[in-house]
Amino acid sequence: MTAPRENSTWKYDVWNDQGRLIYMRLGIDPTGGTNAAAASVQWTPRMYSHRHYSNLAKTAVAKSTNLTVFISMKGTGVEWHLYGVDDCVLSREEIPTRFRETRVTGDGLLQTTITSKANRTTRIEASTNLVNWFLVTNVLNKTGVLPLADTSSTNHQTLFYRARVLQ
Repeated sequence: MTAPRENSTWKYDVWNDQGRLIYMRLGIDPTGGTNAAAASVQWTPRMYSHRHYSNLAKTAVAKSTNLTVFISMKGTGVEWHLYGVDDCVLSREEIPTRFRETRVTGDGLLQTTITSKANRTTRIEASTNLVNWFLVTNVLNKTGVLPLADTSSTNHQTLFYRARVLQ
């Protein structure tokens, strides 16, 4: 919520004018930085909401384990400015572990890409019968996209794979 006052009265500002006297913006730095002026900060457009609450929202994907949220409040040209921020929510979307771009070469080599949470260890297991599972590898997935080639796949006629992120 935004509201400017001058001479003890509310002053209405034109809501859709980018040169308005008072506005707010929401910014997210997906790198976790602390400088609101950094080029990595993704900002909403200016928002003006005269004496009532409006929803602001911004979506970003964290580049590591941290991200930073900024609220910018600016005002010029009147006696004083009132800003209200209420019921802020930072939510996350669960990132499923998935096999992508999977193929088996002519000599039986499995090649795939596993997408999952970044900076977590991913455990890859295989089975010939979906009952007994053996470890293929545990690997740190630094970026969330992990290319994998299983050289042991050429030793089996049929293999089933599963991947899970270790906490």
